[in-house]
Amino acid sequence: MKYFLNFLFIGVLLLQSMEPEAAINYRIVWKENFTESEKTKVESWLSTCTQAVSTCLGDYPFEVTYYMHRRENASEPVQWANTIRNGEQGVEFYIDPTFDLKDFLDDWTAPHEIANLSIPYVGKENMWFSEGYASYMQYLIMVEMDVLEQDEAEERMQERMNKIVGKYNTTEDVVSVNRALIAKHNYPAAYWGGACYFAHVNKALMTEKGVSLMQVIQGYQSSNRLSDASLEEVISSLDIQSGTRLFRKWYELFLNAPSKDLINRKSIQ
Repeated sequence: MKYFLNFLFIGVLLLQSMEPEAAINYRIVWKENFTESEKTKVESWLSTCTQAVSTCLGDYPFEVTYYMHRRENASEPVQWANTIRNGEQGVEFYIDPTFDLKDFLDDWTAPHEIANLSIPYVGKENMWFSEGYASYMQYLIMVEMDVLEQDEAEERMQERMNKIVGKYNTTEDVVSVNRALIAKHNYPAAYWGGACYFAHVNKALMTEKGVSLMQVIQGYQSSNRLSDASLEEVISSLDIQSGTRLFRKWYELFLNAPSKDLINRKSIQ
């Protein structure tokens, strides 16, 4: 397990050492009443998350809007969240502001949703790709936030893989399996199956080019982030940005090769 994940976290270190600190321009819209102390807490949480995302994935070429909805008596700090793609880029957060700041920082939702905005919306039929991407990035961002240690992030990723690997023990291709899982509302399995695509690509990038997936995504922000409108365009642009055909290669494998050959307990390592 350590070997593959070391590639992953070496990528984090390379990015931090080679790139200047970035900043995502964002604003907060309070949709319900929040006290001043609650606002201060939420602002601290979002500032920490946003800075970590920008360090990992780059300075987004647009303003991000965070819409904050109040939901009390929730079982967790972030009850629900979803991205906005209708002309503006943002995230709707449904939160219980009575939770402590630490509880918010320990929650993976904001890193996941903010990371999702670093690539375009590629359609519901390709949810496995976009949500797999955000799932793969969320724990790396939490390491950057100093919320998780490397070993803790590795353990969480492995736990997710252990839960879903049995769904892919088939000769059917990964994309077909993922779409079937989504149709059955088994989103966690589909998302982490999709995350394996990015784990494979990241390892190949580090091995063949000495660059990480995050470095490629950071460069993508100022190249084709605003112009791409389909999964095919995103994959082509990322290959151009990386100077490889690795994104296309692994996409075609996920479209055609047996799932059992691509996804196993070590796929995320």
